[in-house]
Amino acid sequence: CCSFPPNNRTQQRYLVYYCLYKGITMAITILVVDDDKDVQALFSTYLQKEGFSIRLEKDAQTSLKVLEKGDVDLVILDVLIPGMNGFKLLAQIREMPKFNNLPVIMISGIYRGKNHRKEALDKYGALEYFDKPLDMKAVIACLKKHLGHRYPEPFTEDRQTMGTADNSNPLADRDSRQEQKDVEHQSMSEFTGAVIVKGNLQKTPFARILAHLYRWKSSGGLLIKSGGIKKIVYFNLGYPIFIKSNHLDECLGNLLVKERMITEQELIQSVKIMKKSHRQLGTILIEMGSISPHNLIYSLEKQLKIKLFNIFSMSKGVYQFNPNLDHPPATIHLNMAPAAIIYEGIKKGFTLERVNNLYQKIKDKTYIINSDPVFRYQDMVITPQEQQLITNFDGNRTMEELVSGSSLEKENTYQLLAALYYSEIIEDKALLDDILDIEEIEDYEDSFDQPEEVEQEQELDELAKKMQQYNYFQILNIPKDADNDKIRKAYFNLAKIYHPDRHYARASWKVKELISVIFNKITEAYETLINPEEKAKYQSELNTGGEKQIPVKVQRILEAESHFKKGEGFLLECNYKAAASQFEKAISLYKEEGEFYAYLGWSIFQSDTESERNIKKSKDLLNKSIKLSPKVDKSYLFLGFIYKSESQPELAEKNFEKVLQCNPDCQEALQELKITHQNQ
Repeated sequence: CCSFPPNNRTQQRYLVYYCLYKGITMAITILVVDDDKDVQALFSTYLQKEGFSIRLEKDAQTSLKVLEKGDVDLVILDVLIPGMNGFKLLAQIREMPKFNNLPVIMISGIYRGKNHRKEALDKYGALEYFDKPLDMKAVIACLKKHLGHRYPEPFTEDRQTMGTADNSNPLADRDSRQEQKDVEHQSMSEFTGAVIVKGNLQKTPFARILAHLYRWKSSGGLLIKSGGIKKIVYFNLGYPIFIKSNHLDECLGNLLVKERMITEQELIQSVKIMKKSHRQLGTILIEMGSISPHNLIYSLEKQLKIKLFNIFSMSKGVYQFNPNLDHPPATIHLNMAPAAIIYEGIKKGFTLERVNNLYQKIKDKTYIINSDPVFRYQDMVITPQEQQLITNFDGNRTMEELVSGSSLEKENTYQLLAALYYSEIIEDKALLDDILDIEEIEDYEDSFDQPEEVEQEQELDELAKKMQQYNYFQILNIPKDADNDKIRKAYFNLAKIYHPDRHYARASWKVKELISVIFNKITEAYETLINPEEKAKYQSELNTGGEKQIPVKVQRILEAESHFKKGEGFLLECNYKAAASQFEKAISLYKEEGEFYAYLGWSIFQSDTESERNIKKSKDLLNKSIKLSPKVDKSYLFLGFIYKSESQPELAEKNFEKVLQCNPDCQEALQELKITHQNQ
């Protein structure tokens, strides 16, 4: 009865009765409909930990398809979603007889009035109506009240050290098997030579390695070996962005079954199709109606995190770092800052014994919040209770005294302390030459709040242009006679806003570049003015007209973007030569942005689709685009169309599949895959 999830409502009903009779708890599936990835991540983190199975969708149309499959027990619905207003979607759901009594919780960050809440509860029968930002305790309380004895048991993950690599998983997909071969090959060929940094995980835990690579802003590959397990973590300027593993149990199919997004039957069926057609597993599951394109992206992102977080459970093993190893072009990247990874990894991978052992080593020491904003303002998702503990690091109390006054559970407290320690957000007071005063420590209290995002690129453009004319005093917004206390406070306030961690996960290439330039300039201004000798020298330069300027890189970025926009306009008008000229100008100003090469390649191909020379040049440019910016969906889409024009359906299909991994809403790719499948 319980071998596979039931296929229809009747079977589900009998299975519920059977499980109640046997004392078995059925998994409760919650569909979260919200186009905000942060909100999706919030629900996924909290509710999965509570024991729920979660489905994530962003629009009304796909959500209705998920509901029609009949495996959703409750819906959390945002009011503002693409395609249809949340109220209209709920009205449509209520018109369907089988969903007339489906429990729905509504959320909104815009419609906060009493009338909207009354409409949701009275007219549409919603369980509750919550305003954003969400109070997850209130949401969970609502679920407990509604579900009663059906509320699931909290989910706990195994934290046992991983054993040997499994080479015999029959349900592993082609990509996982190829990845296993790549890891074995690279571990033998790429990690040799005198320039490699090596070490032992017993002496230097993975959490500390992440912090060191972040401090050094390192790029390259980190090989981790423990038993038969081998993993390569790729870094870009100190941020982990991709990971490969030789452990087949971490394959996509296993994850989808574990997350209850597909049944084991669906996985077996899709693997059979995959072996016959040599197509990607995710695309097959989409065509089977088992998952949506958005769920595929969510699963691929989660797969990367699982591969990464599993390393934290490795208390024994060795590591090697190769700064010369380039990361492979990949459509899905890790989008987490190192400190956030460290905390999450410790919670998932460290046993109570491990965090307790660390605590015993540091409990008699006094710590203070790191005086360097590069470490002080790292991104880490924490609760108000955890934040309160952090604000108590004033250098006057030992770690043991802080723990004794904490309202957190012991394990949670030890985990947080370990994360702060390894990420270097806190530092040993005894090692400090310059201790921050209490006023500055109090200023840290809100530093972990999610800062107001610089919402528009235009605002950054304007700021960057202004800063080209600013001197160091203007950059920090302080008078020329400001003392070190005012200089330091001004720097810290700006660091909270423009710390790269705050913009890493969601920012576009342009925002990341501008933020990096602005933050580096703010830091340069601070380091110059905080030093009396450097400050005097700089003031002398200002008086003689030798004022320093922000690097011209900012201006190049802005000019490149302007030419790119013009090129897009010419492309829409089918003026391909003029478009190519603008894209070439954009590339000459900023050679690091892959999207520029993609559009140049497409313009050249469109100018003469029969020219072999043009086709070759276009492919070269598109492949360069993928190497520079592997998440740009247009690169794969354009390549797919070119291969289709050359009657190479397999290569075209592979590229259309990758489009969906970058942009699940791309209707062109979905349509092409549908046509390709029909022709097979």
